[in-house]
Amino acid sequence: MPKSELETQAMTPDAVARRLSVDRQTVYRLLKRGEIPAFKVGDQWRIDEDDLKTYIKKKKKRQAWNEKQGK
Repeated sequence: MPKSELETQAMTPDAVARRLSVDRQTVYRLLKRGEIPAFKVGDQWRIDEDDLKTYIKKKKKRQAWNEKQGK
């Protein structure tokens, strides 16, 4: 059974940075560009785990397509 939107894990930008093995500022740039959907709780950003998974899947698909095209 799929999780409801309220049952998914909300992650901090620091947690996302660790998961992607990138700097925290990279995560903030991705948020600012709208590449990863996020929401604020007070003045702190949170990223839904499912949104992060979707972002990763899109990046993998694009990379595979680029490799197919010889880019």
